[in-house]
Amino acid sequence: MAAKQVRAHQATYYDRNLRQVAPGQCFNAAIEDGTNIIFLTFGDDMAVCEETVNSIARALQVGHDSDRDRPSKRR
Repeated sequence: MAAKQVRAHQATYYDRNLRQVAPGQCFNAAIEDGTNIIFLTFGDDMAVCEETVNSIARALQVGHDSDRDRPSKRR
């Protein structure tokens, strides 16, 4: 599905550190860093500025906060 978005919409995928991630690796990148979050742009590369960094920090915080609201798994 990620590769389809690249072709159809010129999507570019990024991990939480704003490193570009290949479409086939975006799912694994989100799982490996523990956020389950991938960022993407359509068309142009991401313009990294203070506003972008702050927006991403908020998204990561929301993701982290929602993890705390989930019931823990029983083992």
